[in-house]
Amino acid sequence: MTQAATTTARDEVLIKAFLRATNNLGLSGADIEKITGFSEATLSRMKSGSLPSDKKCRHILLIFLRMYRSLIPLAGDSENAKEWFYNDNSDLGGIPFELVQTLMGLADVTNYLDTMGGKLWAHSLEV
Repeated sequence: MTQAATTTARDEVLIKAFLRATNNLGLSGADIEKITGFSEATLSRMKSGSLPSDKKCRHILLIFLRMYRSLIPLAGDSENAKEWFYNDNSDLGGIPFELVQTLMGLADVTNYLDTMGGKLWAHSLEV
């Protein structure tokens, strides 16, 4: 990834949210690199508040955060989210952690969670 440009307040929020989500899922730097393609150096700069300037970087962070924000209400808490993330899911046909290591897989897992959340919400209206 490229060196960071000027970091805005919005970027700082994005970075903090992403780092918090990856921490809550127990992801190591190597795991994050598998999912995002960000090198350890890029991750280190992000932890210092610098976001790479390319749009692909922001896009990946936003999709990952959408996935995480869809997962937490379904899982109930970070521990259950971790358990789900690292175990086989027959609906998805694999382990979510492994699936999200491609952009298509990340999008598929995110869409699955969005759909499951929508079903949960619709069911709550029926009760």
